[in-house]
Amino acid sequence: MTGPVVVGARSARPGVLRLAMREALARRTYVRVVHCCPPSATPTGQATLDDLRRQAHLDDHLSPPVCFELSGPRVVDVLERAARSASALVLGCTDSRWFTELRPDDVVARLARHADSPVTVVPEDCAT
Repeated sequence: MTGPVVVGARSARPGVLRLAMREALARRTYVRVVHCCPPSATPTGQATLDDLRRQAHLDDHLSPPVCFELSGPRVVDVLERAARSASALVLGCTDSRWFTELRPDDVVARLARHADSPVTVVPEDCAT
């Protein structure tokens, strides 16, 4: 089995997760959903993962296995480490203008440039 398709989950957007699940099926692997938050926001972070857990199915296909992980607040570090063993990295971003506004301090921009695996960026305003 190849490495997982890693999802950097900022919020409970079903389109980002579904795209990752379809990619995992094509690669014959599983999905690893990672949500980063500070310890003070653990209940909110866990609620986000619970929402995603309820959405972790594909209507027209057999769904791949999906695991969920709540991690620390260093989003870039956590996802860069996850990308090392991933077959692909799927990230949600705030809006569809992310590419024209690549800032050095932006998490999505940094991962798109430096991740060790292919990166797919899904604008959350397009992910349904």
